[in-house]
Amino acid sequence: MMFGRGASSRDRAIIKSKVVALARKGPGGWWRIAKNAARYLLRVQERPVSMETWTVLLERSGFAGITATTIVAEAGIVAGHRPEGSPEAPRAAGSVPRR
Repeated sequence: MMFGRGASSRDRAIIKSKVVALARKGPGGWWRIAKNAARYLLRVQERPVSMETWTVLLERSGFAGITATTIVAEAGIVAGHRPEGSPEAPRAAGSVPRR
């Protein structure tokens, strides 16, 4: 999820669209609204991070040419590349190095 906790108008529009869509589903949707509102307000499990935050994190990690593209309301892609000569990103245990 690439949106914040409602601080921007974009965040609020995304949240509103999700609530409206769930409300139209009747009692099952209302239950999900109540459950998700409680989790959201209590900050349980989901900790949304905005595209701007992902961009800053990549910059701080040494990535260059960073782009941020929205795919749908709450999803997007943030991508960049490591400049030549920069240290390679750490690999996960058991991963095969690329050649």
